[in-house]
Amino acid sequence: ACLQHDLLHDPTCQTDPATAVIPPYCFQPWCFVDAKSCKKDSEEDIKKSDYFEQYDVFYSYSTCNTTDDFWQQQLEYLATNVSVVGGINITATVPK
Repeated sequence: ACLQHDLLHDPTCQTDPATAVIPPYCFQPWCFVDAKSCKKDSEEDIKKSDYFEQYDVFYSYSTCNTTDDFWQQQLEYLATNVSVVGGINITATVPK
């Protein structure tokens, strides 16, 4: 079912909005999909889940009439901005 799964299950999304900014991707609905039937007659954007690496589990934002743009921005941010003890920020570029 199309739900805001990240808002419900991602610890990053479980913060208090009074003390921290909840990332926009937390509010985007998505669902698990059958990759073979989903791609069969459409151009749905599906991705393999990294969470279930050992299985062929796929998810889609476009099936739920939304995009994963916010999530992709979050991944880029996490790949280039790392906070370490003492409040020191390190910025790095990671090749794709």
